[in-house]
Amino acid sequence: MRLLGQLLRTLTLAALCVATPAFATATATPIELGSDGTIYRLWSGTFGELFGPDNGTVAAQVPVLALDVAPSGQPLVRHLVPGTEDPATETSAALLFDRSSSSVHAVWNSRTVANLTISRLHLRSLAAEGWTELIELSGGSLTDKSALQLALTSDEYTTPVAGIETRIARRVLHLVWSETVGEVAHAYYSPVVFANGRYVGWNPVVALDDVAVPDPALTYAAPVPLALRASPTLVATPGGEVTASFIHSESHHLVAVEVQTLPGELGELAEMARGQIVELAAIFGAANRAELAAMARGQIVELAARFHPSAAAYIGDRTSALLAAAEPSIDDSTLAEMARGQIVELGREILGSGLANRCTVELVLEIPPLDSTTAGTDTSFSHFFAMRRVARWEVPADLVAPDARILVSADGSRATVAWSGEGHLFYREVDAGGEWSPARDLDLAIVSLADAWNAIERRASGR
Repeated sequence: MRLLGQLLRTLTLAALCVATPAFATATATPIELGSDGTIYRLWSGTFGELFGPDNGTVAAQVPVLALDVAPSGQPLVRHLVPGTEDPATETSAALLFDRSSSSVHAVWNSRTVANLTISRLHLRSLAAEGWTELIELSGGSLTDKSALQLALTSDEYTTPVAGIETRIARRVLHLVWSETVGEVAHAYYSPVVFANGRYVGWNPVVALDDVAVPDPALTYAAPVPLALRASPTLVATPGGEVTASFIHSESHHLVAVEVQTLPGELGELAEMARGQIVELAAIFGAANRAELAAMARGQIVELAARFHPSAAAYIGDRTSALLAAAEPSIDDSTLAEMARGQIVELGREILGSGLANRCTVELVLEIPPLDSTTAGTDTSFSHFFAMRRVARWEVPADLVAPDARILVSADGSRATVAWSGEGHLFYREVDAGGEWSPARDLDLAIVSLADAWNAIERRASGR
């Protein structure tokens, strides 16, 4: 991090050391704290507000983002986020420090006004080497992306690269946000995958409503305040999953969805098995499915050498049974894809300790490689994410406070709604059973509002 501090002080346009001006409309993210005590904060405002009227490098009225970096015991340095000095307007900025790479990630909504007003999500990161290239995380739409929330998970997987078994560090930047059309707010989720620090090239966007389709017999709840409907939350679990919570746009229920990043080795196994089965099917033909199934089992167990032997045998046996029972009319390519999907599902079952009924997956999200020529590299197979609804609650009908907030525990089993009024911070809690507690309160004459919110947040998280 000392290198980062030295680098930052050498930049010109991207690092303007100024006295902090009095802001009229500028807004800031919460502070992020680096591993060595460095303080980071992201500002949205005009160039003149953030860098002063006398810095003539950019017109004073241009909306920009600025990153404050204050290493421990050193003066604050303010940086213009590269690319935000263009005519687009930057809103809904979010900031997250990444301990595994000692970098800081900035994500924001970029609104461009031309024939149509188009909004996109952009990502830029600052590491010891400097700023990364700008990454567009969403396609353009007519609606702004607001209430951005970020979370980060990391793991490693082993894969052959140029014939050598190599450990690959994988980081996933998880995002949720809201888009509002009229009075209807929709929540979205997207995983952004980095393998050995490199963005894999694209990231899918999922409408969370589609992951938690209401039951047909469900009684829809009364509408809840727009502020709550447009404020999804995101929290990482100790086990490396993330839980997203949001108000369903149709049922108005509060929903918690768990996202599990499946091991990289599972994606690699599924892809290699698919290729092997295509070759074997061409050899044995539709009339010899039993021979195909037996040979495929042996190949899968061999390919799964990095798995526990019992897990490899289980995956091999189940996939072999699938192939043996397949209709002769199914073509080779389709048969191989069926086996590939089966392997992913079996791996997820194993990760869930076999609790398949409790862990019913409502969506398996796949990020395949963009380039089919990447065989033998660390990006030659898909990354998979299992998404499932873990809880659903009706929101109290009498909740009308404009500053109400929803807080959901990391595992999605409990939720809290809190709001302030009349010198108190009120809150109600609900567990998996669905019964809300009576309203409780913290007297703001005894504790400060900040301390009260902090206490509620810690209680809601289970810390």
